[in-house]
This record gives sequence, structure tokens and C-alpha cells, in this order.
Amino acid sequence: MILLKHGSHDQKTHGHGGLVPHGSTGGDAVHRNLDKHLAPISAKIDAVKTNPTIAGDLAQAKVTLHAASIAPTAAASAQALGNTRLALSSAARKVTGTNTPLAITLADIGKEAQRLADALGRA
Repeated sequence: MILLKHGSHDQKTHGHGGLVPHGSTGGDAVHRNLDKHLAPISAKIDAVKTNPTIAGDLAQAKVTLHAASIAPTAAASAQALGNTRLALSSAARKVTGTNTPLAITLADIGKEAQRLADALGRA
């Protein structure tokens, strides 16, 4: 139990709140519904017009996205999504300058993957 002191209450005798039971984190709730969160990211990756310069990075992003979908824990899914973001960031760097709008799109998709990874990591 988490004890919060307020006013003149004695911390030892007057507790508020409690600990979240093991396995009942916000990240676990996201993990249970992960497919509905992954589908839009996957669709955005699929919608990117590829070129030989970034084809490998996009393929890697899809592989790691799939790994996130089948990972047994929220933490493992978060790690896989971090790798998705890294692959998309790599692709974005490769087209920056030659196709800046594409680079921005890739970076935005990567940020979306990272937000989902962060949500999976929430306690």
C-alpha cells in the first residue's frame, strides 16, 4: 500500500491508495489490444511509395512491427516497436534532402510507433 501523508494524519495508520497488482499495468491493457493500435501504423508503412534506397528499411520496419504483434509481453512489444522506429528513422535519413516530404512522413510514422511503445511501457 502506498502511504501518503497529508494534514496531521499518521502515515503508519492512515494509508491511501494501493499498488497496482503485478501484471495489471496500463501497458498490459494496451498490449491486450495491440492489434488495433498496430494496424494503422502498418497501413501507413504500406502506403509509403518505396524506392530501392529505403526498401530494406521499410521491410525491417514491417518485420519488427510484426514482432511487436506476436511478442508475449508488453515490454517485448515495446522493444520491437522501438526497433520499428529505428528502421523508419534510418529510412528518413536516407531520403532527407532528396525527398523531404517522404522523410517527414517516415519520421511521423516512427514517432507514432514510439508513442505506442511508450504506452506499452507505462506502469
